[in-house]
Amino acid sequence: MRPFPNPHEPWAQDKAELHMHLEGCLEPDLWNKFQRKHSYLDIAPVTTVTYPFTDLSSFLAWRYQGDRLLNDEEDFFDLTWRYVQRALDNHIVYAELFFDPQAHTARGVSLDTVMSGIIRALRQAEQRYGWTARLIPNILRDHPLRTAEDDLAHLEAYGDWIVGVGLDSRELPYPPRLFRHLFDQVRRKGWHVVAHAGEEGPASYIWQALDELGAERIDHGIHAMDDPVLMGRLKIDRIPLTICPWSNKRLGVTTDLSIYYKLFHEGLVLTINSDDPAYFSSYLNANFELISPYFPPDALQQLIKNSFVASFRTDF
Repeated sequence: MRPFPNPHEPWAQDKAELHMHLEGCLEPDLWNKFQRKHSYLDIAPVTTVTYPFTDLSSFLAWRYQGDRLLNDEEDFFDLTWRYVQRALDNHIVYAELFFDPQAHTARGVSLDTVMSGIIRALRQAEQRYGWTARLIPNILRDHPLRTAEDDLAHLEAYGDWIVGVGLDSRELPYPPRLFRHLFDQVRRKGWHVVAHAGEEGPASYIWQALDELGAERIDHGIHAMDDPVLMGRLKIDRIPLTICPWSNKRLGVTTDLSIYYKLFHEGLVLTINSDDPAYFSSYLNANFELISPYFPPDALQQLIKNSFVASFRTDF
């Protein structure tokens, strides 16, 4: 983990982050703190500096255990505050933060508890540092649709903090079209739409996210490379891809790190992001560092500009 940038690196400047899961900021010290606090005897403490996983399934097993450690307002405050500190270290001035309401309400943790902790940290960050963020709750593909509807209705009370709604968790076997009616509701509420697609799922999932959900950004989207017609659509419509290099590498999504420049060179709008940075031991600057051998300096500068252009803020 390398949170402090070298001031001579081209990415050591202000930028936004658009694909970062708050639950993915559970660094090992927080894991152990919450494990002791809540006396979870069936969840072992973490004894290594990095989480030991080898693929998406084993990563998700860790993530789902980690989610269980988040139980009260202070836990969600501590988790969010940890990201704020890392964001400041990484020169992130604005973020649109994912979180998974169903992962918590399904365990009996109230959505008000979740939101109170997160929002308290975000308010404190704005008051203390002038640092701002907005939230994107995700619908979990592998949870009952009814619980997503209940959570979306409850989240209307927090509308000032919510900028959009996303779709996440493992893609297979859950094509985006299964969630069409939910995202019809999301758009009627006036929220933006994003969706995880084309990470482990095929290019057809990206088409569905665009045409059936109304997605305005695609999270990951690596498998767009498999469909030249889709590549043209993404380019012409200027649909951003929020790519996460270290996540892709650690989970075996791609071993070809030059793929990101290929997508960029084809004219697609790419942004660089950290996904679940505590689990991948790599916050945003480390992701820029990973791809920097494949991008000339002017292209890295464009990636930074894209992070603002692709955001849902209108005042950049």
